Amino acid sequence: MCFRAMRLSAGGAPRLYGWLVARDLGTADGTVLRADGFTTFAHLSREALRQPQGVVEEYRAMVRPWGFAPEDIRVPVDIWAGTDDQLLDPSWPGELARRIPGATLHLQAGGHFLAHLYYRDIFESLRSP
Repeated sequence: MCFRAMRLSAGGAPRLYGWLVARDLGTADGTVLRADGFTTFAHLSREALRQPQGVVEEYRAMVRPWGFAPEDIRVPVDIWAGTDDQLLDPSWPGELARRIPGATLHLQAGGHFLAHLYYRDIFESLRSP
């Protein structure tokens, strides 16, 4: 029901929806949303919430057991996190990096939408051996 209301809001009042989300997510993410325009974010949200199973699964992954321990991961892992992420526990990125053997933590200025600011760096890190 909540996701349906969000989708309707994003479609019916995209600027207001974007403004409200930007206000609630904090300064860093608000800046990212303003740069693209609130309506761009509203359109993206509306499409994402058209079939909200992915959003639901993301929330489930945050609270359910994963079925493996981070300590068991044996491939290179980069963890990107924003210093002003208002959606995640601020200790989580460091804890995850500590638990995954050989993980690299990239703690950068920004919020939850960090990838929008650092996508070139993220892609470049994926290309590096």
